[in-house]
Amino acid sequence: MSYTGSVLSVIGWFLLLVTVMGTKPSNCPWDDLSLVNWSEPSAWPTGHVPAENEAVTIAKGQSILLDTRDIPRLLSLTIEGTLVWGDVDDIRLETSFILVNGEFHIGSEECPFEKKAVIFLYGRSNSPEYSEEFGRKFIGVENGGKLEIHGKPKKSWTKLTGSVSPSTDSCGVVFDSWREKFGEEKEEGVHVIVWNPDGSVFDLGVFATKSGEQKDVDSFVRMMDGLMSETGKVVGIAVRGSLGKPQKSLEKLYLAIEKLGGRSIRQVKPKEPYTLVASIGHPATTREDHVTRYPDKDLLQASATLVLDTRHLVFIAVSGTVAHGYKHFTRFRVISRSLAYPLLTVLDDVTSWQPGDEIVVASTDFEWTQAEVKTIVQCPDCARNQIRVDGDILSSGEFRYSHFGHVTYGVDERAEIGLLTRNIRVEGEVQESCYSNSSREKYLCDRFGMDTFGGHIKVVRGGFARIEHTELYHLGQQASKGHYPLHFHMCDEVSGQYFRNNCIRNSFSRCITVHGTDNATVNLP
Repeated sequence: MSYTGSVLSVIGWFLLLVTVMGTKPSNCPWDDLSLVNWSEPSAWPTGHVPAENEAVTIAKGQSILLDTRDIPRLLSLTIEGTLVWGDVDDIRLETSFILVNGEFHIGSEECPFEKKAVIFLYGRSNSPEYSEEFGRKFIGVENGGKLEIHGKPKKSWTKLTGSVSPSTDSCGVVFDSWREKFGEEKEEGVHVIVWNPDGSVFDLGVFATKSGEQKDVDSFVRMMDGLMSETGKVVGIAVRGSLGKPQKSLEKLYLAIEKLGGRSIRQVKPKEPYTLVASIGHPATTREDHVTRYPDKDLLQASATLVLDTRHLVFIAVSGTVAHGYKHFTRFRVISRSLAYPLLTVLDDVTSWQPGDEIVVASTDFEWTQAEVKTIVQCPDCARNQIRVDGDILSSGEFRYSHFGHVTYGVDERAEIGLLTRNIRVEGEVQESCYSNSSREKYLCDRFGMDTFGGHIKVVRGGFARIEHTELYHLGQQASKGHYPLHFHMCDEVSGQYFRNNCIRNSFSRCITVHGTDNATVNLP
């Protein structure tokens, strides 16, 4: 073979290898050409796609591909044929129960589902019961049924390799309005602080726009107009109480905030928190937050944060209302990046963890309530075993509690860190107020401050289930016997079936129950 031929041969094999390695497996469930789209009216015996509050049955012999996000809330879903979750992002399926007599697939072992998917199970403990076996609000796998849920593989947990502790009261805090006279201002309307890039105060103002006085709006607009030439300075805006009734007099205020990069100021209603932080001359970096008011919420809080990487500083504006809208507060802070977003160094490679994912740092104290939940943030300079998380921006510390991260005299006392977020989520509806007449349920609801009747997943004899890399939230029914987040019930021999690498969080009963079942695999590597 010639030299040229050898080179071409090597290049050919290399390109083939890259193509194979960079392509998803061809045996993904949604690639089955025999599947008929859910969104096609002809797929359904009724001649129309399922409508809201409809009891849907996928009949034996039917093979349906869930190909659309446009799915109304269903009364129930019974699968006697085959249902395959399509390779579509952000599909949300809401139903009171899913009964699997046929096959239900979300991804496969060879081709995990990597987009976001949510199954939301709704209902109350006094809703109509489907059966004594499954009860209410469930995914049930009956004899002959097959359930396959395979989320995107991620590292489930790791350990700290160094301790973390709350900071001192002053460490990393450059400015805090609650330590200044400005923090005592009570006027309802718009509160503003302008900072220099180093965190020192350049200007500030309080504008009582709630009163409807045009002079306050005009003063605010003049201040904003004067800042347009101050490129690089940072402005923080927080609404205290009510901005004012939407009217023509606020139009100039809206335009001034929109010039800074604000997008939601026109939607702010009375007693709704709103904040914005912007770098003058850089509207693309503007951050804002607006929280809609709900009558049953005691505390509403909006917070906007802007990071200046060149200074390693974080600028924060907070607006809040408590006591159902009768008390209001604002707060402005400038703190160090390390305080706002503490760096954690861990034992393993956690590059599969992404910004927006939530983690829990376990307690290393005798008090289990010292476990803390954090959200991962962007960290372009992190090593493979490092992450940055959101600190407690309104307290003096990165963490509220200390978490030990060392091996002492051969005893491993390092805090575990578990990943809470998965791309597939099965969630049970929970009411915010008590409703049951049952004394047992009323006691539990009063104790926890919420309804404890979540959803559940149950596999019975003759059923087949493999569930992995899935987030299970608000599952389990505390006052209901035999209804747990994950449950193999009297299944006898189940070799090859498993619950593995899942996250069960905020559950209301035993997390996993294997009852009268042999050779089930349950693990968390």
